[in-house]
Formats: sequence, structure tokens, C-alpha cells
Amino acid sequence: MDDFKNFAISTVAVAPTPATTGTSLTVEAGAGTYFPLPPFNVIAHAVGELPRVTNAEILRVTAKVGDVFTFARTQEGSSVRAIVVGDQIYAGLTEKLIDDLFAAMTPGPTGPAGPPGPQGIQGPVGPQGPEGTAGVDATYWTVSPSSGLVNERALNALANGYVKSTAGEPSTVAVIPVSEGGTGASSAAAARTALGLGTLATQNANAVNFTSGTVGGDVIVNTTNWISAYSFVGDGSNLTNLNAARIATGLVAPARLGSGTPSATTFLRGDQAWRPVGDIFPSGLIVIANGDCPPGWTRISPWDGYFLRGGPPFIAGGSSTHTHDAGSFAVPDHAHGPGSFASQDHAHGPGSFAANGHNHGGNVNVNVSVSGSTGSAGDHSHRVGATIAGATAATGAANTADAGGSFQTNAPNHTHNFSGSFDVDSSTAGAHAHGFSGSGSGSGSIPNDAPAISGTSALAGAVGVVGTSAGAGALGIVGTSAPASHLPPFVQVNFCQKD
Repeated sequence: MDDFKNFAISTVAVAPTPATTGTSLTVEAGAGTYFPLPPFNVIAHAVGELPRVTNAEILRVTAKVGDVFTFARTQEGSSVRAIVVGDQIYAGLTEKLIDDLFAAMTPGPTGPAGPPGPQGIQGPVGPQGPEGTAGVDATYWTVSPSSGLVNERALNALANGYVKSTAGEPSTVAVIPVSEGGTGASSAAAARTALGLGTLATQNANAVNFTSGTVGGDVIVNTTNWISAYSFVGDGSNLTNLNAARIATGLVAPARLGSGTPSATTFLRGDQAWRPVGDIFPSGLIVIANGDCPPGWTRISPWDGYFLRGGPPFIAGGSSTHTHDAGSFAVPDHAHGPGSFASQDHAHGPGSFAANGHNHGGNVNVNVSVSGSTGSAGDHSHRVGATIAGATAATGAANTADAGGSFQTNAPNHTHNFSGSFDVDSSTAGAHAHGFSGSGSGSGSIPNDAPAISGTSALAGAVGVVGTSAGAGALGIVGTSAPASHLPPFVQVNFCQKD
């Protein structure tokens, strides 16, 4: 918003939707207070452009609530345009504003009288009054006295003025008051004062002369007789002594800046004349341009992608990338130490393990004691029987767990059970009895057997790896490296040669 509030200029903060048919927009915050009360016209155009018929649209603001304007479009013959955020909008000096000013200065003619209202209902009949006095002749208004009329009113006997009838009685008034449709004065100046027209009522439409004040919030006149407005329509040839520092937007047409023909090959001299640019560059000269080459210069397109280097001209070389061959590089002989390698904890299942055949060393002693006596019956025999049972002593044994004999397992301490029995008859004899007693012993060995082994071995723990690997030899390197750029940081420009 411009700091000079009377300019009533702002930018569009919220555009109408759609941009070409919407009828509501919002100006920048707080700018609405600088615009006049509706209705009023505003001009909308792009910032940086001088408003013209071809690029601006006039809107009729019909309502204003804070910074929100409601409006009608394409006023005063303007064409519709897409109004977007950032467009400039201001209450400029338009033909409609000038018409409104003159309409406010000159009172219009009195409008026609409205139709009479309907007749009211008839009231009730009152009581009959007393009889009146004897009547008299009617009253007549005449231009001059008449001897034949008793009650006459000769108008030529009244004072000069305007005839006024009050309850049927004629009279004259010198000045008709404003409340009765008159001017309330006998002179033009007094009439303007009575009607409240102010000093603008004396201005001629073809020669308006402002001395000071503000008209409609858009035109400012000071006491030194200068006028300030946002835009002018019509011939501006009489606008002189303009301050170029006050031109904030737009461009002045080159043809307005000096005599001669402006073009890309001419310049404006100090005497305000357009003159051709002298050919100060020799043919073949090369310059660097950050854009298109100027007229009279030709772009050297074959130089695209090359750096400059001193030497005979127009010789190209070099490359933008490079690679490296393997050359004679080789890996020397080397060996690998154990590092931190270790086998994981593990256990061995039984598989087909079995204890080797074995026996228990030493003699096995068996002691038997028998005692008793036979009966004394006649010729008879005696049945003798016994049962033997026991177990060997506990002992362990070493066993081979694989066929190669490199893995021995120890069988736990164990015993072997044994048993036996006999049952025989003695020879017959006469009646007698036999007493018997005694003992005996024997020795031998337990047969070999190979008991099966079940279960798993204990965890073997994490066994470290020691030693080094054999030498790997000298390995050659083959192939090439990947392509790589060797361009330093650069900026790309056009090389232009003078024709």
C-alpha cells in the first residue's frame, strides 16, 4: 500500500475465482480503508505495465467489507482480463468518475410528481349544526377591480411577487422558500447558499478551475493550483514540467526519447538524436557472451564443449574422460595367518560305535558249601541239586572307536552277572544214612563281549586354528579402470565472432 493514503492504490492479495469471471477479490491487508465508499470504479492491470485499453479492466465496486471488494466487470467498455494475485488495483481517474463529479456539481431537474394517493373512506355523518347567518356573495379573483362584484380580490392591487393562496385567500411573496420548491433567495449566490451547492456550482464544464481540496478521494488540488491524479485519458500535450523521478513503472517508447529511428544498431546521443553505432570491432574478433550473440556477430558452434588454449587457431583436441590400464601392477607372494578363526562348540553322536570284545583279568573264584544228612530209609537214592549265581567285580576297558585305531574311548566300570544249577540222584543202597559236607572252588574267565555305546560325546569347545596358509603367489592385474571425468568446475558460455 502506498504511504500516500489519498492515492487509494493496492495490490491483489486474493484473486477472483475464476480469474476471468469471478466478482470478488481481496486487496492487501489494511488497504481497504484507503478506498472511497461504494459505488466507485477501479482499474486492474499487471504491475509494471502502463494501463491501456488492451491490458487493463475497469471494475465497478458495489460493496466493500474491510479489504474484500465485490464488483461488476468490464465497465466503461473495457475488456475482461484474468485478474491474478499481485495485480495492481487503484481508484483511478476514469470517464465514469468525471461524470459522477459533474453530476454532483449540477443539480438535476425536478422529477415528475407522483400519482395522487387513493381516496380515504368516508367518515360518519355528524349531527346537524345550527342554521347559519345569511350568506354573502362569493369571493372572486380578478385581474382588475369590478364594480359588479361585492367580494372580489383584484390581483393588480397586490404587491409584486408570486401569488400564494392561503386557505383561499390570495397573497404574494417576494421569494419562494426552499421548503415550498423555491430557491429561498433573490440572487444566484444566495440561492447556491440556500441550496447548499457550494463553489463547484459556479464552475463551467469546459473550464473547471479548482483552487484547493480533494475531489472524490482520487483528484487532489492544492492552494498553488496543481492537480494530482493516477491516470489521464485523452490528449496530454499540455502536461509540462513533468518530474521523471516520479515515473515508477512502465517504459517510455524509444521514439519519444529522441529524433531519428531507434533500432538495435542505433544509440541515443546526448543531443537526443538516434545515431548508428560505429563499427569499432574488427572482423574476426571473438568475444564471450552470456546469452545470444548480438547483431553483427556469429556464434562459433564448433567450439561447443572445448576449453581455450593458446596456439594456432581452430585446432581441436583433448577428451572429457579418461581410463587407466592395468600396467605392470602385480600382487606379491603372501600367506594368510590364522587370524581369529576357531571351530564352534560341537559334540559327537554314537554312530556305529561299539566297545571292543574284552574280558576281566584274573581268575573267577566260585565257593560252594554243602552240608546236611540223608534220611535212613531202605534201599533208595538221594536227589541232590544246587543253584549257583553271582556277579563279577567292577572294572573298565579301553575300546577302539574307529577302524584305524586312532580314536579310543573308555568304557565305564561295569560288572557281568552269571548263574548256574545242577540236579542229580545218588546211587541206591540199603538202609543207611549219609552225612555230607564240604566245599569246592573253581576258576575261569568271562567270555568276551562288545557292548554297544549310546549317547553323545561331551562338547569339544572352541578349538582355535593355528598356522598359516600356503603362499598365494604373484597375481597379475588385468582390465582397465572405469571412465572418469577430468573436467574442472566450469561455466558454459557462447563464443561470438564479429562478422
